[in-house]
Amino acid sequence: MGAALGHFIDDTLIISNTSFRDRLGLTDDVLSTVRLRHLLYLDQGYSAIAMENNDRKFFPCALKSFAGGEMIPGRAFKRADGMTLLLLVPLLGDAMFEGFIHGRSVGCSDERNRMSEFFHNLLSSKMMVASYFAHAAHEKFPAGADGTVELASVIAVLDEVIAAIVKGFDTSP
Repeated sequence: MGAALGHFIDDTLIISNTSFRDRLGLTDDVLSTVRLRHLLYLDQGYSAIAMENNDRKFFPCALKSFAGGEMIPGRAFKRADGMTLLLLVPLLGDAMFEGFIHGRSVGCSDERNRMSEFFHNLLSSKMMVASYFAHAAHEKFPAGADGTVELASVIAVLDEVIAAIVKGFDTSP
């Protein structure tokens, strides 16, 4: 994925990866003299003033290709200090991008499985035991005895948590 770092206020391109340079046709000669204002075009709904006043937002943009004059879609993310991250929208069929998406998908699945196992092995069993002991203690107290209201509140919260855990891992539509 093509990416570069520039400084919006100083109007400079600081660093860029090979994919970014190749897609924009930036040679070493051009890199040393290119200005951000000659490279970056914000979407019509945004202006340089909007970008300066709205910190930490992605803005749709286009970047000018020096290899053919075409405009390449991208995103710009500007911090308050003027540092600006530029990302090119990946080409369809870009192997690196497809690899990134595949890795993200696998990572999300692995994390979901890890969290499911964590809740199942550690939390769900301990929550069930806590709920069992709370229900047993509540049954031993006579109605209206000191602490029964608080114990009933604990039982209600434990029941809600157990129901939320079960609902959170329910995969049926």
